[in-house]
Parts: sequence; C-alpha cells; structure tokens
Amino acid sequence: MIDGTYKGEAQNGPVSVIAEVTIQNQRIANIKLIKHRNWKGKAAEQVVVSIIEEQSTHVDAVSGATVSSVAIMNAVEDAIQKAQKEQNK
Repeated sequence: MIDGTYKGEAQNGPVSVIAEVTIQNQRIANIKLIKHRNWKGKAAEQVVVSIIEEQSTHVDAVSGATVSSVAIMNAVEDAIQKAQKEQNK
C-alpha cells in the first residue's frame, strides 16, 4: 500500500459510512469517520480502535451495533483496496 489518505464507502442496510483511512509505512495509522449514518442500536465507533490495533478489518463487531460495525469495517476495507490499487499502478 502506498502511504496516503484514502476514502472508502459502504452501506449495510440502513447504515451508511464514509471512512477516511490514513496509511503510513504500509500500516493503518488513522481512521476518521467522515459520515456515519446509523440506524437503531449502539454506537460502533469503538470498532475503529480495534481495526487500528489489529491492523485488520476482520475484528469483532461492537455488541448491539453489529450492522454499523460491519459497515465501518467494509468502508475501511474499501479504502484499503484503493490504497492497494495505487501500489499496483
């Protein structure tokens, strides 16, 4: 992955997310949720911390916020795929 900031988007049912992911030294350095329109349920922002700590979008969903958690993971994955495409150019 090439260092930089990439935007990823995802929708999971009524939940939509736009995430801005910063890559530094081929690692996820920061994730900022530009848009997070959630539905019912609890806040899922804690999943961002887990993604950074684990350096993976395959982390446990926040209890009571599964739909939002999955949408955030998918938006981050979308941004990472864009970073990988930049590397392959």
